Amino acid sequence: MIELVNRENPHFIFFTGDLVNDFAAIPHAVEIFKQMQPPGGSFAVVGNSDLSADAVDRLKSSLSDVKLRYLVDESTQIDDGLWLVGVNDPTAWLSNVGDALQGVPAKAPRILLAHSPDIVDQLDGAHFDLVLAGHTHGGQVNLPFFDGAWMLNGASSHYVKGLYKVNGSPLYVNRGIGTAKLPIRLGARPEITHFTFHAA
Repeated sequence: MIELVNRENPHFIFFTGDLVNDFAAIPHAVEIFKQMQPPGGSFAVVGNSDLSADAVDRLKSSLSDVKLRYLVDESTQIDDGLWLVGVNDPTAWLSNVGDALQGVPAKAPRILLAHSPDIVDQLDGAHFDLVLAGHTHGGQVNLPFFDGAWMLNGASSHYVKGLYKVNGSPLYVNRGIGTAKLPIRLGARPEITHFTFHAA
């Protein structure tokens, strides 16, 4: 994974949560991001596994040493005029989009990072040029007559992988690279997505 990411020579890295599912895994996470140092920085949001491992505070402090910044209902300007907005985990209804948008100019181009597609039901009318989410693992186990999306809840069961248009905002749901509950994937290949942004 590290080799693939570095081969793309990204200017930014965006990570949509679930970095660990065990507190003891934090040093491994630090080591991974230490080997990926894009010039524009790395940014992440909180996932439900990070929360259930009670690892969020430790992740934020440990990963700041390797220049990864967690955005928890906050935003930052990452390029000339481009804003990155990050929210707390939508699966637990902890996100606060209004707080996250504080200080972002009304007409500024903006990207939203959220752990899950459930964020689309929590936007309160806010629009984004791009919403990036994960959580679904692309269904993780997809077989004929069996789609892993049925095990998901809410918007996550409708927006499972790929690009959608939701309430005027493009939403991209990444299949991720890990697994949940069972260490297998079928019909849901791991994914690292490379986006190229162009000035309007």
